[in-house]
Amino acid sequence: MSIQLLNRNSHFFSTRLPVELEIELNRIVGEGVTINSDIEARLLEIKEGWSQCVDPYIALFKFYFRRGRYGEAESMVWQAMKLTSGRAGFDRNYRKLSPNAMDWLENDSDQRHYLFCLKALGVIRLRRGKVAMAKRVLTKLEELDPYDEIGGLSYLQIAEGF
Repeated sequence: MSIQLLNRNSHFFSTRLPVELEIELNRIVGEGVTINSDIEARLLEIKEGWSQCVDPYIALFKFYFRRGRYGEAESMVWQAMKLTSGRAGFDRNYRKLSPNAMDWLENDSDQRHYLFCLKALGVIRLRRGKVAMAKRVLTKLEELDPYDEIGGLSYLQIAEGF
């Protein structure tokens, strides 16, 4: 079974990736690597080589999520949140964040990437059956993204339906 990390015609998560990183991520998508351990090993190598870029973390948590490895996916999300919050200078603990602390939706910013990770955290927790925890995360996302640019509202509605 091959992995589809993203559409071959789309960009990766960030629009300003280092060229070498984009080439490496494109190799994984373009080659259609078929052995899960090969994909994981390559993604881990890429993450180590570009540890200050959020895209390898996101590729890894998507990989783990799609394989049903939700604990590892959640761990990778927290690593990405730590990276992005540290670079942008805000607390990684989402419970402490306020909507007016910064422009959360600035295009291609660490804080916007953080919000995407927050959405992923909520979805992973839903999948793990941690509905109350997912609802807290997704409620905070709605507070920081009131116009639902990140797309977490439908997942919040699912959590509220339980």
